[in-house]
Amino acid sequence: MSNVTASSATGEKMKKKPDKNIAGFLLPLVAILIFFSLVIVHNVKGETKLPSKKWSRSIQLPALSDDKAPFMWRGDHGFDLYTTTESKMTHLTVDDKLNVKKSSSIRVHTDKNSPFWANKNKVFALSNGNLTLFTKNGEKVIDQNVDSLAGSQDAIMYYKGNKLYILNPETLKKTFIKTEKHLIADVVGNPGSASFLVATGGDSEVRLSYFQKSGSGYKEIPVLTETKGVDESMFGYHFAEDGNKLAVSFVKGTTKQGTKQFYAYLGTGTLPQLNKVPFHKILFSDKENGRTIENPDNIRVSFEGNDPTLLFSATGPINHKKEAINVYKAEKEEGKWVAARISTTPGMSQYAMHLNKKTVIWLNNNRGDQFTLYGASQNKQVIAESQKMAKADFENSIIDAFSSILVSFIVMTNAFVWIIPPALFLVILYVVKINEIEDDKLWVKITAIALYLATQLYVIQKLFNARFETFAPPYLTFAGSHYLIPLFIGLLSLAIVKAGKGAEWGLFSKVAYFIGVDVLIVMFLIGPYVY
Repeated sequence: MSNVTASSATGEKMKKKPDKNIAGFLLPLVAILIFFSLVIVHNVKGETKLPSKKWSRSIQLPALSDDKAPFMWRGDHGFDLYTTTESKMTHLTVDDKLNVKKSSSIRVHTDKNSPFWANKNKVFALSNGNLTLFTKNGEKVIDQNVDSLAGSQDAIMYYKGNKLYILNPETLKKTFIKTEKHLIADVVGNPGSASFLVATGGDSEVRLSYFQKSGSGYKEIPVLTETKGVDESMFGYHFAEDGNKLAVSFVKGTTKQGTKQFYAYLGTGTLPQLNKVPFHKILFSDKENGRTIENPDNIRVSFEGNDPTLLFSATGPINHKKEAINVYKAEKEEGKWVAARISTTPGMSQYAMHLNKKTVIWLNNNRGDQFTLYGASQNKQVIAESQKMAKADFENSIIDAFSSILVSFIVMTNAFVWIIPPALFLVILYVVKINEIEDDKLWVKITAIALYLATQLYVIQKLFNARFETFAPPYLTFAGSHYLIPLFIGLLSLAIVKAGKGAEWGLFSKVAYFIGVDVLIVMFLIGPYVY
């Protein structure tokens, strides 16, 4: 009977032994899965987060485009939006909530990235270098060897070399305007205006003129004469009018030591006295994080009330893992230009324009050479609808989570430093007093772990960088978190060691297991937001 009892007790011990080993594997795995799930949850919140206060997430519209600005009319039944590719013009009618009310298209064959003018079933664009009218009934060449064009609310201005012309899109009547001294660099129109901007210049000078509609002709008013160096360029002109007020924006590029830098310039004046419009370089501050937004492009000025506002594109973060060329809206606040991001689209977003004060559209290129039309709104209903999680949001969150974990393996390089003091301590003790290790003395284990935690607490501060503070969730960025979180991870690792250690484990095994668990938790809890 006693043999049976002894045998039974031995069997129970044999069963318990693998349970401990399984626990030693399962407990860290459970902790890792929990922290990985927190990363996914945080990513989902990032995917559905609004770009800025009171702006919806980006809404895709069913229109493709080449790399050129859309054309827009404000109509009686909403907004008429036009985009063109080399083979098709798409016409959408949308309301202020970006609901598509009507859609149509016309087959065209335009030069790639040619600017265009469109209204209803008419499209004027360049085809094989010729100004061509496209309709559903066919096409007609208006003029040959045209360099570029721009459209206003009732006319098309185009140029050939240094000769400037106006075309009436209704009667197809062409009118010669003037011959410029230098080659024409650009013409700029505005569908909300009857006026144009014309930029001319040689290698060392740029001249900008405002052509104001006057009766049946145009009155030229000088706006800017700028001397530029061989390493400078000026482009991206745009203008807006509000009564007798005029605002003009452009981009100036400079190249120094092989590095290109771009700056925004804005000038405002009162008509008709524009001979000395003061232009100022604009520096934009990101409303979300206070950083200076560098290299703005595709600047578009408009008036809201008495003050000009600017839409532009620039590189910036869209979440803790991704950067994109975003659309920003900038307003002057207390003498500084503060910009709020209004796009959530990845890739490159550009050619932003207002439909009204609360609705903006732009083109986004995420892959290939074609762009897709997007928009954002300040309408409360649109904002609420845009925040509903879609399948793509969840998929992106999981992909970004895996990407974050892979990158967080860089934390391992930091962890090597944490390991050095306890490793040296144990090696020295093993040489001079091996029995303390073999007897599994508590003070040895406590000292080794304390050395590890003290070193980690000092070195890990480098991981709590500006990126971490910006993108980590609130439960990791509270006051004192830089010290409390490593201590929490240490205590959690000790608890896992106590619950998961094997009966046969020696002191080396316990310390190594503790360090391994601690580093894994750091990788999954802190690492995803560091790099």
